[in-house]
Amino acid sequence: MNTKFIVLLPGIIFSFVFLLLNILYTNTVIRENSPIFAAFIAIIVAIFTFQKKEIFNKRIEVFIEGSSQLIVIHMCYIIFLSTIFTTILECTGSMASIVNICLHIIPTSFILPGMFLGSLIFAFTLGTSLGVIAAFMAISLNLSHHVGLNPSLVAATIVCGSIVGENLSILSDANIISRKITGSSMIQKFLLDIKIILPALLGTIILLTYKNNLITTNMHFENLSALSWLDFIKSIPYIVAFYLGLIGLDIIIVMVSGIILALTIGICLHDFTMLTAINLLFDGFYNTKDMVNLFILVVLLSGLTAMIKHNQGFEYLIIKIKNRVTNKFHARIAIFLVITMINITIAINTLSILIAGPIATQISNDSNLDSSEAASLLNISSCVSQGLLPYTPQLLLAASMAQVSAISLLPYLYYQYFLAISLFVFIAWKKKSAQ
Repeated sequence: MNTKFIVLLPGIIFSFVFLLLNILYTNTVIRENSPIFAAFIAIIVAIFTFQKKEIFNKRIEVFIEGSSQLIVIHMCYIIFLSTIFTTILECTGSMASIVNICLHIIPTSFILPGMFLGSLIFAFTLGTSLGVIAAFMAISLNLSHHVGLNPSLVAATIVCGSIVGENLSILSDANIISRKITGSSMIQKFLLDIKIILPALLGTIILLTYKNNLITTNMHFENLSALSWLDFIKSIPYIVAFYLGLIGLDIIIVMVSGIILALTIGICLHDFTMLTAINLLFDGFYNTKDMVNLFILVVLLSGLTAMIKHNQGFEYLIIKIKNRVTNKFHARIAIFLVITMINITIAINTLSILIAGPIATQISNDSNLDSSEAASLLNISSCVSQGLLPYTPQLLLAASMAQVSAISLLPYLYYQYFLAISLFVFIAWKKKSAQ
């Protein structure tokens, strides 16, 4: 067996073990722990697939360095702070107040499209899908409970909205990295992104509106109370957090500001004491097992990725695909396959772009493909797989907050399917127009 393929085995084993456990078992405990167990098995395999004769201590160092990358630590802080923010909002009654306001403002015929567009706008301004899911999911789920919406549908809608917003945002890490690596123009790439994304975006809004209208007759408001001045006061932390996100501050600053405001209001309104407030800062994270699992999984997968990359395991995959490129059409397909297959292995699109970016640039240069097109293909292709794999941080976060299986979200990820179709149509259209 080719040595490069052997080094890719850990990523393949992770995907296989995760999917196998979810197919064979429906037990909640196994479902919650299957990603970490799969990652643990894959890491053990990876330690024994080093092609160089490094000592075991060096192999562990590679894993730890990969786990402590800036992007990874940023994701971990988002997970940690979002659980604290959500817990405090629930303890102060702020969550109930925000939901009550939304129920009075948002028409029932526009709840699903409203969730999609709201998360899209927030992700566009913040440049992060994970942070938006963390911020929007709790509110959306509470809102959906009052009107009888399927939690898997709601979770999938927020995931889709956050991913399209991140995809278009000029502040997105994935967007910035894909532009820098390929050397493309921001304006040209953005205009090309719009051409591919707009049909998928419109198709999603139309479908969500249609589904919303189908179930509107079954919607019913439970225990809807009149608005009071207390509702607006308790909503201030979330409103301020939303505003800070809109003006472009980092999601960590947004979350911390929201937490401080929520604690201050809770203490002033005598919802809890200072001692309780201090405990909430820790209990919010520790008492949420799914979020702790996700935190650990992100760290493990990042370390696993570093070991595969260190051993040049992705080179086998890249060389096999690159050798088949003979024209621009092949170049577009090759870029799509490279980024998709790497992302299937490591499930973090920003890291996938960092790995696949240089080879995508080389493929585009060799085939005279425009750099903006290469950057757009990198970013959009990674978003397609990132929103469809049931073990990505985005889907696992949404599923854990909705208390459903990540796999149960797959039928409702409408934007992802529309985006994949739109991307393939674009590639086919470019081939036809070149003939």
